[in-house]
Amino acid sequence: MLVEMASEGTEYTHEDIAAAALAIGLKTLLRDEPGAERVEHAARVIHEKLHDAAKPKWDAINAIEREFWLDIARAAIRVSDAALVQEAEV
Repeated sequence: MLVEMASEGTEYTHEDIAAAALAIGLKTLLRDEPGAERVEHAARVIHEKLHDAAKPKWDAINAIEREFWLDIARAAIRVSDAALVQEAEV
């Protein structure tokens, strides 16, 4: 955008430039796999929302169950991130 403004005389508002910078920043930030801490937080919340208080808490589940919930969290985060990037591009 800045090159267009300098070479072609195209005009963009501060809001246009800020929106473009935000969109590219989100794309850059979200292009990699979500971090382990983020996945862990999401998995914990999903697990707790889908289980009643009588079921084992997150810290009490075994490694196989934990990996199941972490996989679900990774998938949910990827889809959510993709939707966020798509919204930012509009």
